[in-house]
Formats: sequence, C-alpha cells, structure tokens
Amino acid sequence: RRYSNVLGTSPPHATLPACRDKGKERRAQFFTYFSKEALQCVLSKLRKMNSGPSTVPDDTAALAALGGSSSTSSSDAENGPETCYVLSLEGGVIAKKADDIDQHQDGTDAENDEESGTIAPSIVSSVMTKEELHDASGFSIVCWMVFLADMSRGVVFPTLWPLIQSMGGTEIDLGYSVAAFSVGRAACAPVFGRGSVKYGYTNILLLSAAILVIGSFLYAQAPLIGRPGFVVFTQTLLGVGSGTLGVSRAYTAEVTAQRARTTYLAWLSAVQYFGFSVTPLLGSAMTVFFEDGNRVVGRGFFLLNEFTAPGYFLSILSALTIGLLATYFKDRRRAKAGGPKSKKRASVEQVAATKTFLGISTHTACILGCMYLNIVVKGVISCFETLGVQVAQESFGLTPAYAGTVVAICGIIGVAELLMMGFITRHMSDIHMIISGMMVLIVGLSGLVGLNDTADNAAWRYIFTIFMVYGIGYSLAQGAVLGMFSKVVGRVPQGELMGWFSVVGAASRVVYPLLSGYIVYYESIGLLCIILIGTMVASIVYVLANRKEFSHLSL
Repeated sequence: RRYSNVLGTSPPHATLPACRDKGKERRAQFFTYFSKEALQCVLSKLRKMNSGPSTVPDDTAALAALGGSSSTSSSDAENGPETCYVLSLEGGVIAKKADDIDQHQDGTDAENDEESGTIAPSIVSSVMTKEELHDASGFSIVCWMVFLADMSRGVVFPTLWPLIQSMGGTEIDLGYSVAAFSVGRAACAPVFGRGSVKYGYTNILLLSAAILVIGSFLYAQAPLIGRPGFVVFTQTLLGVGSGTLGVSRAYTAEVTAQRARTTYLAWLSAVQYFGFSVTPLLGSAMTVFFEDGNRVVGRGFFLLNEFTAPGYFLSILSALTIGLLATYFKDRRRAKAGGPKSKKRASVEQVAATKTFLGISTHTACILGCMYLNIVVKGVISCFETLGVQVAQESFGLTPAYAGTVVAICGIIGVAELLMMGFITRHMSDIHMIISGMMVLIVGLSGLVGLNDTADNAAWRYIFTIFMVYGIGYSLAQGAVLGMFSKVVGRVPQGELMGWFSVVGAASRVVYPLLSGYIVYYESIGLLCIILIGTMVASIVYVLANRKEFSHLSL
C-alpha cells in the first residue's frame, strides 16, 4: 500500500500474498504488489523509461520478462479470484515519481533523480527495506554518544545539590551549576553543526568525546578545590563536550526515510532521555555505596567518594568511546544533485515561500515556531533537573537517593514511551502528540501547586508530578517537536539548523534553571509551577492556531 503512493496510483487491490517467504533477504531486493489495473500504470512508466513493454501482460510468462511473477492474494477467498502481480526490482529503476523516497547515502534529495529513474544504493538498503534505516552500526554509535553526553548530567543529579551544599553554596549556586552545562552546549552546538558538514561527523564526534574526558576528570577534582565556581566551570566543559546533539540528530535525519524520521529521532531522544533521567539511579547507587564513609578512598590528591565517583566513571567511558569512534564509525560524504522536483515537493515549497504578517516566509516562521516549542518543553524538564532533589528534601522530607530513584523509574517509563513512538505515530500526528504531551505536563505541574511550607506534604504528590512530567508528558511532546522540526526543515543538510535547535533548547536550560532558582528562593515552588502552566497553555493555543501550516510543511 505504501509503494502504491510512490508510483502515483491507488490500486483497488494491493496486499502481500500469504505465501510470502519472511526469511528472504530484503536488503537489496524488495517487492511491490499490484492488481492488474494498477499494473497498467507501472508498465506505462517503465515504457517511458525504456525499461519494459507498453502493454499489460495477460499471463505470468509475459510479466516474468520484467523480472516479476504472479501470485494470488490472501484475500482472494473472500473477494473472489484476482491476480496479484509481483514486480521485483533489484537496486535499479523503481519509478519516475518517488515522493516516498527520502534521501541518498550522500545526503542529497532523492526526488532530484526523478528524470533518471534511479536511486542510490542507500535507498535500496534503507528507505525501501523494512528497517527504513541505512548504516545501523553508525546510528548505534551515535545513540551511544547521545547517551554518554546526557549521562554526564544525569549521573551527577543526586549528588550535585549535596556537593554544592558541602561547599557552602545555595540554590542560586545550584542554578548556575545546572545552567552552565547548557551554556557550554549552546555555545558550541552551531559550531559543531557547521563542522560536521565541512569536516565530517567523525572528527566532530571525536573532538567532543575528548572534551568529555577532560571535563569529567576535572569534575572529579571539585571536592578537592572546594569552590562552587569550579563546579560551574567543569559543568561548562561537560556541556561543550555534549554539544553534538544537533550533529547526532542531523546524522539520524540523513540515514532515515522521512516517513520514519519521527520514529528514529524519537528513539534517539529515548537514548538521550535515558541518559539524563534514568542514570540518576546509578548516581543514587554511588551515594548509597559511599554513604557510610568506610568505602571512601583517599590517596594524596586522589579522592574517591560519592561526589568524585561519577566524574571518574564518565571519564573512563568517554575514553573508551574515542576508541569506538576511531575503529567502527564510518563517515558520510555529500554530493550535489539537480533535477526537477515532484509535485508534492513543489506544493510544499510554494506554501513555504508565502509571507506571514511578520514579513518572513511561512517556512522560516514554522522553524522558529518549532524552536519556541522546544524552549517551552525543555524549560519544564530543566526546572525539575535543577530543583527536583531540593524540593523532595525540603517539601516532602525525601532523601536524595529516594528522589533520584523516583526520577529514574519515571524516566524508564518515558524511554519506553519514546521507543513506542513508531506505534504512536500510526494513530497520532505530530500536532496531536505535542498538544497531548503539553496537557499531561499541565496536569503534572498542578500537583505541586499549593504545597505547605513544611516538609510534611504527602509524598504521592511528588511522585505523581515526576511521573506525569518525566514518564509521559515530556517524552511525548519533545519527541514530536523534534520530528516535526526535522520534517519542516526539509531535505537540506540539517547539521547547522539542528545545531541551532539544540542551542535554543540549551538556552532554555540556562534561563529556566536560573529563574526557577530565584523564584523558589524568594517565593515558592507553587508559583513556579503556575508560571510553567501558563507557558504550556499559551503554547497549546499557538499550535492550534498554526496547525495547518505545520502539517503541510511536515509532508
């Protein structure tokens, strides 16, 4: 059914035969099933490309001349006998108009090859296969890089506030420490994005891994220095080393078909989400391991305790990642392509070029709109990254280890939701997922409104809020915003734009932690949640008002 759209026809009967061999290798060969009526269109297109006869064959032998065969569909018993022709294509001509085909291995627009009627090998091995992914090993390594980058923030979550307290710091110092990570990420994300296009993905990823080694090692020395300012400095370095999120997203967009892009970008987000929301469980385990003081190791300038263990652990993993990139990761090169555009792409570009009342194009306005949504959604999660442990201690009487465990469990639920994004996208559009995710965030934030000033509030309210924010709302909204942004950007190299998308997300993780620190310090967590709820409501209204433009440019 999918590839009937590729060929520009809607056959009355197109289904897989029941006798299909599921074990057959499909990396270089795939099949499209058509009724006899739809086959007329197929052969007509092949005739124009000098690839086949001009009439519809009446028997299997004639069709076999094209490399195909015939079979009976599995529904023939119900609908009567009907011949279902199978057209076998091996790495060559597919069809003249391939709207459902996304990108070549070199990153160029597959639709630009319409005149030649051919596709790159990557299309055969990715877009037209069941997996819809080319270079699975490269995608796996990129996922590991994203996980490692956000682990550098998640694994220190349970101990960051106690570390700041041990140095005599306040909530404001904690806000600066959390914001510093995002400052470093925001500062280098566009640079890394441009560099990935100019110098290749491998060199940029190697550079970021080296910076992570240095930053995590220096973070482990923070207890010896004893100053909150040094924690801010090391968090900035870790943010710089984690600044390849836009590069990783651009790589994912390049190796996946557009129809599956939201799914794979959601999987990448799942890995990222796992890194900063589930790895606090590891940090909590380190806290419990060293809490009695008997296992603390101190030899001269070397100190191993609950504050330094996360840093040393990250530095070892980062060093191993350098070897992984140098050994197994394969870079990708681009080549320009030209040619006429399909009708669908031309329609999208026509809408994209129209001017808004602000004097900018609809395409630019939608890109900026996606960035705004990214800021709003990331801002909510950054507030809980900053104040989650502090609120758990002071408003609910919970320990840092308990708070980290709650966040980790809810983060696992959020990861599971992102991994199910392929199923969710079959039933909900990106617009619907964004609105639904924000509504869940509103419900979760309302759980912290009206807390008592003492620590005797019911613990279920904290657990409920973390579950709604970490477990459902954030993962659903953020995965949809990211997928929609990549589709709106279109079929150009996305490294730099993805870098700027990461910049605005990192900027929200700078501004929101700072503001939340001041608001909670001078007012209350309830006022902060009310403000966040207001931003969610405004964002939902904005998405509803512009849903037609977003939907059309996401085609």
